[in-house]
Amino acid sequence: MMGRWEIFEPGENEPFKERVHVTLNRKNIFCLNAKVFEMLGKPEAVVLMFDKKEKVIGLRPARINSTGTFRVQALGTSQTHKIIRAAPFCRAFNIRMDCTSAFLQPRLDEDGVLLLDLKATVPARARRKRKLTGREWAA
Repeated sequence: MMGRWEIFEPGENEPFKERVHVTLNRKNIFCLNAKVFEMLGKPEAVVLMFDKKEKVIGLRPARINSTGTFRVQALGTSQTHKIIRAAPFCRAFNIRMDCTSAFLQPRLDEDGVLLLDLKATVPARARRKRKLTGREWAA
């Protein structure tokens, strides 16, 4: 009887506000949630770096008037999510995404650089609010 069942083994199931979440879309825009922005020290800009061998992107906090920085901006009217428009960086290193992709394990290194591994991404799904009909619930 147990042979037909698959057991769901979830990863950590923490509230969304406490998750570390970074995406990169086809337009070469990084999106950082509030937790990541806070981890970085709420910088006004970042320096973008790339390790070609390991295929890892690094974001280092910086002041806006520093050379080679990318401004961290609010996502629309959101007070929590921030974006970084990184098209010149992505073109320079030939970084291309087929769809909006979420980095699986963004983390800070000992120097305070946010590490984003391009080998460890998954397609990100947009969360859309939609009312389900009775038939959809029954399906």
